[in-house]
Amino acid sequence: MDRIKQRFAKSFDTYEENALVQRLMAEKLSTALTQIESEFDTVLEIGAGTGLLTRELANKIRFKKYIANDLCEESEQYVAPFVDHFIPGDACNIKMETDLMVSNAVMQWIDDWGALPNAEMLAFSTFLPGNLHELQELTGLSLDYKSVEEVKQILGEILYWEEFEFKITFATPMELLAHLKYTGVNSLGSWSFAQVKEFCRRCSTPELTYKPVIVVARQG
Repeated sequence: MDRIKQRFAKSFDTYEENALVQRLMAEKLSTALTQIESEFDTVLEIGAGTGLLTRELANKIRFKKYIANDLCEESEQYVAPFVDHFIPGDACNIKMETDLMVSNAVMQWIDDWGALPNAEMLAFSTFLPGNLHELQELTGLSLDYKSVEEVKQILGEILYWEEFEFKITFATPMELLAHLKYTGVNSLGSWSFAQVKEFCRRCSTPELTYKPVIVVARQG
């Protein structure tokens, strides 16, 4: 957990410039949510990061209280102008109930979704198996993404579901690696020079395919 926290904290300054798919996911998620419901008493956003989703929702929904959370304390300076309260740390340790819980490109990092705070409605984006498959094929490394069946089993009544693909092509393998580093999504850990060199040799087509899903669901 500390390693993930450090990696994301280091990427905050470069995140939004490089987070092309995450920005699109935030836009799609906020649009989908507001088509279903747009007025809430309490909103909890987990993994707020630099506030991509925070800013989208602050302009599109009405609320009495907006609480933001992130593993990294640095997130507070980005989201403070748009929220009422900020809670640093692991979202699974937050003990509260909320009308709406939202997150953008975060749930894939959480193993036990049942440990998250109780919410009447969930609106989130995450990634499905096959996400960044090029990276897995070259390195054998990947997050353990929940399948469509697993996600649907966890949720209550699904009000909105949208899967799509987003492909990014890079000029060189080094640009691909830089993209992963600058968005903090890199699951490769620390590579030696020899490992980077070998990756660049094997990566004949420097591209990445993201497989996001946008979900709005009502619990219980």
